[in-house]
Amino acid sequence: MTELLMPRLSDSMEEGTILSWLVADGEKVEAGDEIVEIETDKATMVHAADEAGLLTILAAIGETVPVGAPIARLGGALARRRGVSVLARRFADRLGIALDDVTGSGPGGRVMKADVLARGRATAPAPVAAAPSRAAAQPPERPAAQPSVPATVLEPTRRQRLVAARMTEAKSAPEFTLSTTIEMSEVVKLRERLEALGGATPSFNDIVVRASALALREHPRLNSAWRDDRIELFDRINVGIAVAHDDDLLVPVIEDADRLSLGEIAERTRTLVAACKDGSLTAAQLEGGTFTVSNLGMLQVESFEAILNPPQAAILAVGAIRREPVVDRLGELAVGHPATVTVTCDHRVVYGAHGARFLMSLRRLLEEPLRMMG
Repeated sequence: MTELLMPRLSDSMEEGTILSWLVADGEKVEAGDEIVEIETDKATMVHAADEAGLLTILAAIGETVPVGAPIARLGGALARRRGVSVLARRFADRLGIALDDVTGSGPGGRVMKADVLARGRATAPAPVAAAPSRAAAQPPERPAAQPSVPATVLEPTRRQRLVAARMTEAKSAPEFTLSTTIEMSEVVKLRERLEALGGATPSFNDIVVRASALALREHPRLNSAWRDDRIELFDRINVGIAVAHDDDLLVPVIEDADRLSLGEIAERTRTLVAACKDGSLTAAQLEGGTFTVSNLGMLQVESFEAILNPPQAAILAVGAIRREPVVDRLGELAVGHPATVTVTCDHRVVYGAHGARFLMSLRRLLEEPLRMMG
């Protein structure tokens, strides 16, 4: 009998939720067969069996199980032994209830948490009625009436809860922000020239990702993390791009962005965004980010401060490209295209001078974008 444990499908995963079993309890599976669909903090993944055997399900649909805890067993023969869910076993231990005395209501007689709690109520001693007292006979003082405002309560999904937990973790870091305005007129002209050539045109965000990756080469302190009371300088530059879809916030990763051409970055971005929208994004596409770019310019947000994506030490927030009158290098009035960018940094890793120099490099690349076309 081999136990199937909740797998660690991402480096930040601590628990997973069983969304569905793709094989029935007691059914034979072969090695490589997909058997269970699991929701993690980053994506929904299908997990396959490592070996053949008859499946005994231990974790129910909807149950959240810690990484490394058993979710099923694979045996050589059909097991008639009743299953016990992880939560049921946990509550039985806590309440001192023998599982042999509990009647299971789950599939195949599996003991569920509700069965353990029902057994606990059935065996609990009856409460002894207290003698009435003069003080008890007095009606309790009613609290002052509070105004009631109608509200619609939205129950967050498990992924939304995990995003909230990670953002709370991020705000515990001693962060600071630096902002600068970059003249994007040459980027606008470059994009117009590329569009005139036909084919897929890189977005403004693709150009910012390319520039950020090259700037990170010069300033590796921003391509790092604070972990286990140490600074980790990453050997690769993997840029995450924040994508909002419906009620989800996903950060797929463009690996080795500094080694990719602008066209390659644009192609990978389109693939990742499409996967976010159709639900086909894999855990691997969400892993390994070393720096994040969050762009709200397309929503006409002029500037904002992004929250760190733990354990990364920095994140870049990109605002809208505006049209404003400017004085050009010849001292003449012209139409400019300024955009405000803001970098948020973990002060345990990045100091003010590090962040400022990174922004200087980023400005140089975006104001002279032909530097990036090699």
